[in-house]
Amino acid sequence: MNHRLRLNGNPFHYSNSNLQRVSVKLLPPPLFYIATNDTVGDATIKGAELEVVALPAEGLRVRGSLGYLDTKYDRFQVRVQVPGAPAGVVNIVDNSAFRFPFSPKWTASASVEYDVTLGDAGGLL
Repeated sequence: MNHRLRLNGNPFHYSNSNLQRVSVKLLPPPLFYIATNDTVGDATIKGAELEVVALPAEGLRVRGSLGYLDTKYDRFQVRVQVPGAPAGVVNIVDNSAFRFPFSPKWTASASVEYDVTLGDAGGLL
Protein backbone atom coordinates (compact mmCIF):
# COMPACT_ATOMS: atom_id res chain seq x y z
CA MET A 1 0.00 0.00 0.00
CA ASN A 2 2.96 2.26 -0.72
CA HIS A 3 3.92 2.59 3.01
CA ARG A 4 0.60 4.26 3.85
CA LEU A 5 -0.64 1.65 6.32
CA ARG A 6 1.13 0.39 9.44
CA LEU A 7 -0.07 -2.40 11.72
CA ASN A 8 1.59 -3.08 15.10
CA GLY A 9 0.73 -5.93 17.44
CA ASN A 10 2.00 -6.93 20.85
CA PRO A 11 0.95 -10.04 22.78
CA PHE A 12 2.27 -10.27 26.35
CA HIS A 13 2.30 -12.52 29.40
CA TYR A 14 3.64 -11.64 32.86
CA SER A 15 3.91 -13.73 36.00
CA ASN A 16 4.36 -11.64 39.14
CA SER A 17 5.46 -13.09 42.44
CA ASN A 18 5.57 -11.26 45.77
CA LEU A 19 3.02 -8.75 44.50
CA GLN A 20 2.52 -5.72 46.73
CA ARG A 21 -0.75 -3.95 47.43
CA VAL A 22 -1.75 -1.11 49.74
CA SER A 23 -3.67 -2.32 52.76
CA VAL A 24 -5.39 -0.34 55.49
CA LYS A 25 -4.86 -1.38 59.09
CA LEU A 26 -6.77 -0.39 62.22
CA LEU A 27 -4.60 0.93 65.07
CA PRO A 28 -5.60 0.57 68.73
CA PRO A 29 -7.97 3.15 70.23
CA PRO A 30 -8.35 5.96 69.71
CA LEU A 31 -9.40 4.65 66.30
CA PHE A 32 -6.85 5.43 63.62
CA TYR A 33 -6.08 3.77 60.33
CA ILE A 34 -2.76 3.44 58.56
CA ALA A 35 -2.08 2.51 54.93
CA THR A 36 0.93 0.29 54.27
CA ASN A 37 2.36 -1.71 51.38
CA ASP A 38 2.16 -5.44 52.01
CA THR A 39 3.33 -8.41 49.99
CA VAL A 40 0.07 -10.23 49.34
CA GLY A 41 0.67 -12.92 46.73
CA ASP A 42 1.15 -13.75 43.07
CA ALA A 43 -0.57 -12.73 39.85
CA THR A 44 -0.72 -13.48 36.13
CA ILE A 45 -1.25 -10.74 33.55
CA LYS A 46 -1.76 -11.49 29.87
CA GLY A 47 -3.18 -9.67 26.92
CA ALA A 48 -2.60 -8.14 23.53
CA GLU A 49 -2.51 -4.73 21.88
CA LEU A 50 -3.18 -3.87 18.24
CA GLU A 51 -2.52 -0.49 16.62
CA VAL A 52 -3.30 0.69 13.08
CA VAL A 53 -1.97 3.90 11.52
CA ALA A 54 -3.21 4.91 8.06
CA LEU A 55 -2.11 7.79 5.82
CA PRO A 56 -5.04 7.93 3.36
CA ALA A 57 -4.18 11.39 1.93
CA GLU A 58 -1.40 13.97 2.08
CA GLY A 59 -1.30 15.46 5.60
CA LEU A 60 -4.05 13.15 6.94
CA ARG A 61 -3.26 10.54 9.60
CA VAL A 62 -5.85 8.15 11.09
CA ARG A 63 -4.98 6.04 14.14
CA GLY A 64 -6.81 3.35 16.02
CA SER A 65 -5.90 0.92 18.77
CA LEU A 66 -7.50 -1.94 20.64
CA GLY A 67 -6.23 -3.63 23.79
CA TYR A 68 -7.28 -6.76 25.69
CA LEU A 69 -6.13 -7.40 29.27
CA ASP A 70 -6.73 -10.50 31.42
CA THR A 71 -5.52 -10.09 35.01
CA LYS A 72 -5.80 -12.72 37.70
CA TYR A 73 -4.55 -13.06 41.24
CA ASP A 74 -3.09 -16.54 41.61
CA ARG A 75 -2.78 -15.95 45.35
CA PHE A 76 -3.89 -12.86 47.29
CA GLN A 77 -3.85 -13.39 51.03
CA VAL A 78 -4.28 -10.64 53.59
CA ARG A 79 -3.77 -10.85 57.34
CA VAL A 80 -6.76 -9.28 59.14
CA GLN A 81 -6.81 -8.50 62.87
CA VAL A 82 -9.67 -10.33 64.58
CA PRO A 83 -11.95 -7.68 66.17
CA GLY A 84 -11.88 -7.87 69.97
CA ALA A 85 -9.06 -10.42 70.02
CA PRO A 86 -5.67 -9.79 71.60
CA ALA A 87 -3.02 -8.13 69.41
CA GLY A 88 -1.43 -10.55 66.99
CA VAL A 89 -4.52 -12.75 66.56
CA VAL A 90 -5.26 -12.61 62.84
CA ASN A 91 -7.28 -14.36 60.17
CA ILE A 92 -5.83 -15.04 56.73
CA VAL A 93 -8.38 -13.79 54.17
CA ASP A 94 -8.26 -15.05 50.57
CA ASN A 95 -8.91 -12.13 48.17
CA SER A 96 -7.84 -13.92 44.99
CA ALA A 97 -11.28 -13.36 43.42
CA PHE A 98 -10.79 -9.56 43.51
CA ARG A 99 -10.20 -7.67 40.27
CA PHE A 100 -7.02 -5.73 39.61
CA PRO A 101 -7.49 -2.00 40.21
CA PHE A 102 -7.40 0.30 37.16
CA SER A 103 -7.23 -2.66 34.75
CA PRO A 104 -10.13 -2.67 32.27
CA LYS A 105 -10.65 -5.81 30.23
CA TRP A 106 -10.90 -3.84 26.95
CA THR A 107 -9.49 -0.48 25.86
CA ALA A 108 -9.82 1.34 22.55
CA SER A 109 -8.80 4.67 21.09
CA ALA A 110 -9.01 6.51 17.79
CA SER A 111 -7.72 9.80 16.45
CA VAL A 112 -7.59 11.80 13.24
CA GLU A 113 -4.85 14.34 12.54
CA TYR A 114 -4.47 16.73 9.64
CA ASP A 115 -1.33 18.81 8.93
CA VAL A 116 -1.83 22.20 7.30
CA THR A 117 1.16 23.99 5.78
CA LEU A 118 1.23 27.75 6.23
CA GLY A 119 3.95 28.50 3.69
CA ASP A 120 7.10 30.00 5.24
CA ALA A 121 5.32 30.44 8.62
CA GLY A 122 5.38 26.69 9.38
CA GLY A 123 2.28 24.62 9.87
CA LEU A 124 -0.61 23.55 12.04
CA LEU A 125 -1.47 20.09 13.26
